[in-house]
Amino acid sequence: MGNSTSATPASRRNLLTRLLGTGLALGAVEGSATAQSGIIFTQKGSITVAGANLLVAVAVAKATELGVAMSVAVVDESGILKAFNRMDGAGVATVDIVRNKAYTAAAFRTPTQTLAQRSQDLPTQIASFTTTPHVTLLPGGLPISVGGVVIGGIGAGGGTGDQDVMVAQAALAKVLGIG
Repeated sequence: MGNSTSATPASRRNLLTRLLGTGLALGAVEGSATAQSGIIFTQKGSITVAGANLLVAVAVAKATELGVAMSVAVVDESGILKAFNRMDGAGVATVDIVRNKAYTAAAFRTPTQTLAQRSQDLPTQIASFTTTPHVTLLPGGLPISVGGVVIGGIGAGGGTGDQDVMVAQAALAKVLGIG
């Protein structure tokens, strides 16, 4: 899907509804937002609530397909929570963990698993990460970028590390066509 900045609000809603595959309308899309690659983001380079909710819905659908109860969080480019879902049966600790995964991915502009791999031989760096609020090296946090600009982060947790990454990647792949 190409850039559809000239699309009407009704056609944007139809696009979002098709991407969700559930028939749920996300409500009106503001005229100040730009639809690109199926995700809504502001012209200032931040994910909107509609875009964040779409990513969460797709991630929850993937977790359901895998049969794993998860929590999923999406933050904007500044690490501020935009959307969240804790599936029935997901662990209580996942609530904070997924937000931290999303925050870390957005703040460092890199997947949390990649950050962990790069740091594995740097004990001082790992120690500093563990004392920094909201930073985690657990897998399952991915930056959300459009056109090379990070507009947010997504964090998934409740399964194995590989399942967490798979769920976050599936959301980005279906919504943005990347992952």
